[in-house]
Order: sequence, then structure tokens, then C-alpha cells
Amino acid sequence: LARIGTATEDRVDGEEAGTSFASLRVRILGPLEIDRGNEALPADAWRSRRARRLLQMLLLRRGHAAPREVIMDAMWPDTSPRKAALNLRQTLFQLRRILEPEHAEQPVHVLADGDALRLDLGPDGECDLEVFDSALRSAQRSRHDGETAEEVAGLHEAVDLWRGPLLADAPYDPESEITVTSGAT
Repeated sequence: LARIGTATEDRVDGEEAGTSFASLRVRILGPLEIDRGNEALPADAWRSRRARRLLQMLLLRRGHAAPREVIMDAMWPDTSPRKAALNLRQTLFQLRRILEPEHAEQPVHVLADGDALRLDLGPDGECDLEVFDSALRSAQRSRHDGETAEEVAGLHEAVDLWRGPLLADAPYDPESEITVTSGAT
């Protein structure tokens, strides 16, 4: 498995080969919002719809690599494999320019795993959908254990994260062959 900047082996406390980087905090319950470290990515960073769509695909497969072939088929279904591969390289370059720290020598967030891509939010990164899912699971466990106060607390945490439908400002394309998967690994 060829990896570029793995999350577990190459990084210690936000460092990659001596270069610090900021984790990503992503909100997809409602409109897409991303913070890199303590700074919000501006809305005009998303000039490329393709880069945003690729990010959506990777976010919805958090914890799992997305095969390049599946991404190309979903994003460019009527394009030759050669042209689709070129489009993916260009789109990947655009996405990395948006997400990656300017001083990064190698990608730290959008990583290649052999013939697949995956998203690494960083050691302190989080996605609101995963926190939402965890809060609901915690509430269910508390309900099962008869712990009403903890159940209510978990439900309140989940409700507080809800800002609207998934990716409300650029809805996920159900025609895509990318499947939503749990971020748990």
C-alpha cells in the first residue's frame, strides 16, 4: 500500500516530516463549512465545482479509500478513461490547493493509497456527521441502559450539530456510485 503522508506513522502531534499543519474541522450537516486550524476556508475558495464534488465523495467515505476508477466513473461517466484520469489529476490538484497548508511539501489531507484516494482531517480533525452519529449511538446505548439523563444529553448534542440536510448548499448527487460509509474504522 503506497501512502503519501500516513496519519499514524509519519505524523506526531500535527507534524509531518518536520512541518506542522492544521487539522480540518468539517461541517456537512447543512451547508459545507471547513475550518483549517482556527481559520474558516472562505466560500470563494470553492471556485471549482469538481474539487468540491471530489471533497464530498471523500467526506462521505471517511475512513475508507475511494478507488480512483469509481471516482472517475461517478464524476465523468461519459468520458474516456484517459480523459477522466486527466480530469481527476487536475481536480485533485485544485482540491489540494484549497485544503492543504501552503508550506506542505507533500499532501497531508488528500492522500493517495495505491489506486485510491482518502481524506485525512488530521490528528485533531473532525466531521460533524461523525460526531452526530456518535452522539446518537451514545444516546441509544444510554436508553438501552436506562440512563435517561445521558440519553437526553446525547440527543441534545446531536440536535445542536444539525444545521440542515446533508450538504444543503450543494446536495450530494444520488446518481453517483460513491456510497456513504461510516467514518468509524
